[in-house]
Amino acid sequence: MQRLDINDAVAACRQTESLGSAECVTEFLQATASISGKIAAQLCHGARNLEPAHCFKASPLFYDDELKISLCKQAESTAPASCVESVISRIANQPSAKVALCRGATTSAPAACAIEAPFGMDETNLIVLCRSAASIAPASVVYVNAVFIGSHAQQQDYIHRQQPAMQGPSFSGFVPPSSVLLALPRPLYDLFTSNMDIPRADMSAWALLGLNEGEKSRAAIRRAYHRRSLEWHPDKWHALVAALPAQEGSMQDAVLAILRGVRNGSFYGTKVRAPHAMVMIFLFQKGSIRQKLRGVVRLTFEHSKNLALFVGVYKAVLAVLRVHKQHALGQHVASGVGKPGAHWHAAVAGGIGGYLVWGRYSSVNFQIVMYLMSRALISVVRVLAAKGYRPFAQHRFKHVYPLVATVVWAGVMWLYENEPNTLHPSLLKSMQFLYDESCRWKDGLVEFLPSPATTAVVLLTWLRI
Repeated sequence: MQRLDINDAVAACRQTESLGSAECVTEFLQATASISGKIAAQLCHGARNLEPAHCFKASPLFYDDELKISLCKQAESTAPASCVESVISRIANQPSAKVALCRGATTSAPAACAIEAPFGMDETNLIVLCRSAASIAPASVVYVNAVFIGSHAQQQDYIHRQQPAMQGPSFSGFVPPSSVLLALPRPLYDLFTSNMDIPRADMSAWALLGLNEGEKSRAAIRRAYHRRSLEWHPDKWHALVAALPAQEGSMQDAVLAILRGVRNGSFYGTKVRAPHAMVMIFLFQKGSIRQKLRGVVRLTFEHSKNLALFVGVYKAVLAVLRVHKQHALGQHVASGVGKPGAHWHAAVAGGIGGYLVWGRYSSVNFQIVMYLMSRALISVVRVLAAKGYRPFAQHRFKHVYPLVATVVWAGVMWLYENEPNTLHPSLLKSMQFLYDESCRWKDGLVEFLPSPATTAVVLLTWLRI
């Protein structure tokens, strides 16, 4: 909460009964450094845990802050964010409607309900029907906006609660004397078309749905209705089209993904290593300008080459495992091209790439492995805590972090003073400059003055520039 001014802190914490709001704000500001304190206060007011912050982070990037706050305020998980990611064609261009549908969701069921719901339903009725759904059942009751009409008691039995009466032109059928009637909105009647059986104005409802004339069974009517709606339901076509590229990705796509990954690996390796190597070599190594530039080029090339090779090997192994699962095992692969076909594929591909590329020792490789190891360990602990494993789930990060910092710094200082040769050379050089050279001074007062760069930084910070 230290980054919030007093007004935002009060707004976040007023009338709260726990520390959930403060923890939410802290998590939110750590994950999204560019967001203002006011947004954090609005999102986390009344929060019971960290989930509103997680939901905000998982929300679609093109949603503005107000929509994300409306979606995720008091969320209990990231389910609202997952819900709005679903393809619902009738409200695809209406983010506010999707937010109204998915706000407070505990699963993606509201979106599934909306996809199953009648396409003829307007936006307001769709949201009323599905926003609190725990399954697709509410939409299954309505079926393509069909309304069973008869006695009042029958309406209450068969019409979902809060659904309005049929309005506008409709096509009615199923008219046994016992008042079992079905009415279709006219646009939905026109929706059920096919090249083989084009509806005509004089067609009966039974003919329209491919039923025997005079069919009275409600179950048969519903099945036929749902089957015909499935043929032409726009949302279901969207879902199918969205799934097809992931299922039918060709080998050409896999090769292109590998080549693109190799390019991105070399690009990122150069981008990261070149400035780092230049600073470290020019500051801490001796030699001519030519020798220093050669060192920068050598380190940058090695980093770029290895990162490009690793990405290529990783994606190639994923492609092989994907083909094996699809063709040798005959199993469906739902993930996109270039992605793991099963959760363990990533570990296998990463292990093979790690052995082939990073398994050869060099200062660059060792530095990268050490960099990843510390972050991977932290991530593993977070996963174990999130899944409820003890003792990880029993402690908060903010409580454990001071202990981790204490142990790490105690250990590294003991190693430096007692076993310095076991430390990485670059770390050892840095520590020698900090702790050994500070014990010797030759030039009097000059040795105790800050450098010009440090002085400039302090002045700029003081002036708040």
